[in-house]
Amino acid sequence: MGAVGGRAAGRLKAYVGLEGIAKSQFIYMPLILPGLMQTEAYASALTATSTRVRPDHNERMVSFRMARQRRLVDKSPLRLNAVLEEAVLDRPIGDRTVMREQLQHLLDLSMQDNIELRVLPTSIGPHAGLCGGFMVLHFRDAQSIGYVEIPDGAVYIQDHDQVAAYVRSAERLLSFALPEEESAEAIKVRLVD
Repeated sequence: MGAVGGRAAGRLKAYVGLEGIAKSQFIYMPLILPGLMQTEAYASALTATSTRVRPDHNERMVSFRMARQRRLVDKSPLRLNAVLEEAVLDRPIGDRTVMREQLQHLLDLSMQDNIELRVLPTSIGPHAGLCGGFMVLHFRDAQSIGYVEIPDGAVYIQDHDQVAAYVRSAERLLSFALPEEESAEAIKVRLVD
């Protein structure tokens, strides 16, 4: 998510507010793990190198990210479908201990009934997500919303046809991604290294 401070903080609060009332969410992340799936150590290592988070806000940003994750385990948990590029599993964030803990955390999350974690193999080649990461939030009583982060902020997609295009992209990514069991195996193999 974006930097904390000024307009960026407002955008982040707006997004988290929407995430808090969503019934389900699709996330495609090509470069890093989604904030909802990060361990504290991974998040800390990531924000320490970010130009979007002021150094004096690193700890607060990590705490905020950890608090958001409660949405995955509350009494009416968010249904999360995440597609991760295989390269994300191999990109070292922090040291080996941080990465091992993070990979184990992904496996633990994948065991939850409300979370579907799928890995998109690099060998797939061209696919519907090559333009970059995106999210789609689905609500019980409102139209779905697309969300795309850009270097200096974020874009909310509300036009029905545009949101439908993102939903189709999500469906295509899921069709190319490894099944859940094979995705878990792709993560386990990296724990052995």
